[in-house]
Amino acid sequence: MARAVAVLSLILWSFAPLDVAPVKIPTPSGVPLEGRFADAGRGAPGVLFFPMCRREAMDGWLPIAARLLDAGVSSLLVTYREYGTSDTRVTGDQRTSDADGALAYLRSRIGQGADVAVAGSSCGVYHALSVAARHPDRIRAVVALTGPHTRAHVEFLSARSDIAVFSGAALEDVPAPDWARELKAASPSQSSATAFANGKAHGTDIFRDDQAFATELATWIAKQLTARR
Repeated sequence: MARAVAVLSLILWSFAPLDVAPVKIPTPSGVPLEGRFADAGRGAPGVLFFPMCRREAMDGWLPIAARLLDAGVSSLLVTYREYGTSDTRVTGDQRTSDADGALAYLRSRIGQGADVAVAGSSCGVYHALSVAARHPDRIRAVVALTGPHTRAHVEFLSARSDIAVFSGAALEDVPAPDWARELKAASPSQSSATAFANGKAHGTDIFRDDQAFATELATWIAKQLTARR
């Protein structure tokens, strides 16, 4: 029943502005990471979104988060340090600890027993796959949208029939379609899927011209997270 409600909500989705609250994500460095949280309520499943590595792309996942909120799924959208507003400098490479901190924060908001998906676009694909591999507990799905991955990522997915993967790209954004096909082929999950948009838009830029692609992706995520509730 929950799955049917989620899918119907996505089909009827309107283009109302998404209500997201700015949040500060604690990290081991002591300097919080900035993010935005769309709250579907305690106990609802959640998605951790990693954007492309461009300042103007920090909003790229908002169309998906809006659809998911209507389906009863929370979202945490990460802002990378170099594109945030904090003037505090942090030494060393903080990307791994920041990603792990973001997942921990999402779990603290939705509850440790709630199911989670992780999603990345472009450079964010690496972070999404890596955090899922480090913390697979209750990770139900991974989204890899036009970003490269490593051999270790492929090996991780190939060993996890319980984690579905959605991989996609624009057909002319080469070699991203090949990356998407490789991940889909590696996954033993029957729920894994791949999708391709026309043109050569990169990452979440696809959503600007292809609303149907955005709806397809959001519907897929909601199915993975709500069918098990």
